[in-house]
Amino acid sequence: MTAQHSTKAITVDDDATTLSTSALSLVNALKIRNCPVDAMLQEADIDPTLLTQMGKRIPIRKMEVFWKAAVRETGDPAIGITTAEHFKANYLHAFHHVIQACDSIGEALQQIVRFSAVISTVIEIDFLQHKEEVELVFRVREGYPSPCHEAMDAVAAITLNSTVANIGLSKEDVTLIQLPRSLPDNPELWLKRLDVPVSFGADFLRIGFKANAMNRPVLTASPEIADTNSELLQRYLEGLNQNFVSRARQQLTDLLKVSEGTQEALASALNMSARSLQRRLQSENTSFRHLLDEIRQQQAMSEMKYSQKPITDIALELGFSDSGSFSRAFKRWTGLAPSQYRQQNATS
Repeated sequence: MTAQHSTKAITVDDDATTLSTSALSLVNALKIRNCPVDAMLQEADIDPTLLTQMGKRIPIRKMEVFWKAAVRETGDPAIGITTAEHFKANYLHAFHHVIQACDSIGEALQQIVRFSAVISTVIEIDFLQHKEEVELVFRVREGYPSPCHEAMDAVAAITLNSTVANIGLSKEDVTLIQLPRSLPDNPELWLKRLDVPVSFGADFLRIGFKANAMNRPVLTASPEIADTNSELLQRYLEGLNQNFVSRARQQLTDLLKVSEGTQEALASALNMSARSLQRRLQSENTSFRHLLDEIRQQQAMSEMKYSQKPITDIALELGFSDSGSFSRAFKRWTGLAPSQYRQQNATS
């Protein structure tokens, strides 16, 4: 029987990122082994405060550095599989509640597919139905970087453990896990820790389940909880899909309030490199300099119109080196000197 797509993932056209709290299982695994987690996070340029903030994102490229450091420090090439032992369902917030509240196992797997971008914007999952088997196929989206092998190992193990622990599947219901890595030197590490049939060298991560398990009910089913949390995830993904320039503009506006309106600070706030920020803005036909100038103009005109702050204070708050450079920029924006603009608006 030809495989058919029965559901579709919601895609997010944003940077290559993963949910920040999903990294906590790796952090936990490293702490138990007394690894220098803080130094490793610093090496990967990951702000540790992100790991406990709901909805924050970490670039895939930074997580790859963190994973490689984990292999180096532990000497464990199968560390990705081990992290599943330290995973907690609440690390995924509403995603977890949606899955547990589904009516059937088949519906729960389809919700994993639908909201997979919450976990990673790089991976798109297909739900394929065959006569005797159902497959989840974790494809790398075109134009996006492939996650490292350790990350895909973790996805496989966490998916396996979560479906067994939370929706009523057993390991006997799992027909095969195919990993997108070449045969390792010690495949027994993967076979023993996953405790299901495993093969290597796949094109994508594939997890197979017995088709006759799909209609089995989920004991914690709750349509109300499923609907409420599905709406939360839908809004979250819509937020990620929000126009990049709009998000960058808002972030830069916030940074200017604390005198950190630099390209480096904006890139950090958006969890990307300054070079990536530059390229992304160029693809949207704008630049950091243009955004900064636009926001400064709006804020400067508002301050001059509605406040009595000294011009020097306004200039410094907006990141100008002195009142002279601010005055020149203000005249370029409005055709008036700041004092003239203030006087004109005060008497109008």
